[in-house]
Amino acid sequence: MRSPATQPYLHGSKPKEQRRLSGMNELLNAACLRELALAPGDAILDVGSGLGQFTRDMARAAGTGARVLGIERDRRQLAEAQRQAQLAGESDLVEWRYSLCWAEGVREMK
Repeated sequence: MRSPATQPYLHGSKPKEQRRLSGMNELLNAACLRELALAPGDAILDVGSGLGQFTRDMARAAGTGARVLGIERDRRQLAEAQRQAQLAGESDLVEWRYSLCWAEGVREMK
């Protein structure tokens, strides 16, 4: 059995798969946000943030003063999340980090 660090990303990181995942995210995120009931000033940690769509949705929902950290183990997914955030003019909503959390741990949010 492979260690988590060497297993391939479950969904894949190719552009076609990223587009498919983006479409699925759009369908699911609104219902999840209603259940979370985020508020201004919340600290939000998204482990396995993938393309970052839900991470940015949470940041917008929490509004002013929210601190949002998106952690992703796949560098291609992380790069695409940052690209999408930049295209949407939302580069400052989320702090993005690459990490193998189970191996490295997560340090306190700055």
